[in-house]
Amino acid sequence: MKRIGGALLLAAISLAVSLLAVEAFWRLFPDTIPRGIEVLARARVYRFDPGVGIVLRPGVDRRVTIPLLDRTVRVRTEAYGRPVGFRDDGLQGGARVAILGDSYTFGYGVDQDESFPAQLEERLRARGRAVDVINAGVPGFGAREERRMLEKHVLPLGPALVLVAVYENDLRDNERSEHRRFHRLRDFLGVHSIVYELLSAARATHPRLQAEVRKKALPEERAGDRTEEGYRIEREELARMRDQCARRGVRFGLILLPGKPPLEMDRLRPPGPGVPVLDLKPRFAEVPRKTWRNRYIGHLTPEANGWVADTIADFIDRNELLAAGPGAL
Repeated sequence: MKRIGGALLLAAISLAVSLLAVEAFWRLFPDTIPRGIEVLARARVYRFDPGVGIVLRPGVDRRVTIPLLDRTVRVRTEAYGRPVGFRDDGLQGGARVAILGDSYTFGYGVDQDESFPAQLEERLRARGRAVDVINAGVPGFGAREERRMLEKHVLPLGPALVLVAVYENDLRDNERSEHRRFHRLRDFLGVHSIVYELLSAARATHPRLQAEVRKKALPEERAGDRTEEGYRIEREELARMRDQCARRGVRFGLILLPGKPPLEMDRLRPPGPGVPVLDLKPRFAEVPRKTWRNRYIGHLTPEANGWVADTIADFIDRNELLAAGPGAL
C-alpha cells in the first residue's frame, strides 16, 4: 500500500509540474496555443471581479476566432471609468440605455456591431433619439451576476433605462450559482490559467463531446431550465433590480429572448410594482428556427440580432421608456 500511495503521489506531483510547465510555456509563447480550440480563451478577454464574478476586461480590442463558425469576430470593450469592460464602441452623447444579460446580449459569435445592443443603438438614433446603448452582457451570467453588475458597475454610469434580457438557460445558471461547489476556485482558474481555459474550450468545442452532450445531457438541462427554483431566483433578483432602479429614478424593463421551449412570462414576472415586459416569442414564432439560431453554437445570427433590435426599439417607443430622466445628457 505504501508503494502504491507513493506512486500515486509521485504521479500527482509529475502531473502538476507538467501542467505548470505548459502554463509557463504558453504564457511565454502565446502564439503556440492551438487555434482550433480557441473560443474566448486565447483572446484573454475576461477578468475576475470579487463583487460580481467573471467579467470582461476593460480596454480589450482583439480579433477572436470562433472555430465552429470558421469566422473571426472583433471584441472591443470600453470601461467608462469602471474596472470592468463593456462590449461597446464608446459613448456618442445621449440618454444611456444599459442592457444586462448573458452571451446572447454580449453577442457571442457575431461581430462588434452585429450584437442586438449595438444594432438597437443604431435603430434608435435612426429614429432621431440621441442614445448610447451600453452592452453589459457577459457570457455565463445569471440573474445574480446581473444584479451585482447593476449595483456595482451599471447604475454608477447614470442610465436612463435598464433592460434585462433573459434567455432560457439563465434559469439553469441561477440554480448552478445556488448549488455549485468550488465556484470561486473555478472562476479564478477560468481567468488566470490558460491551461484551464483551453481545456474548457476544447471540451465545449470538441465534436464528439458535443454529440454526447446533445444525446445525454440536453434533455436533463432543458428540464433543469424549467424548475421552480430557477424561476424563483430569477423573480427575486428581477424584483431587486427593479427596486434599485426605481430608487434612482431609472426606468426598468424585461426582455424575454426566444427559446425552445419558451420562457413562461407569468412565472418570471416579479412581485410588486409592474415591469414592462417584451416577449420576443411572437416575433420568432412564424420563422423557422434554423434561420435565426446558429445550429453550431446555439446563438442568434447577425440577422436575428437585428430583428431583436427592431422589436426592442418599438417596445421602447410604445412604452415611452426613454422619457426625460437620469442619464439624459
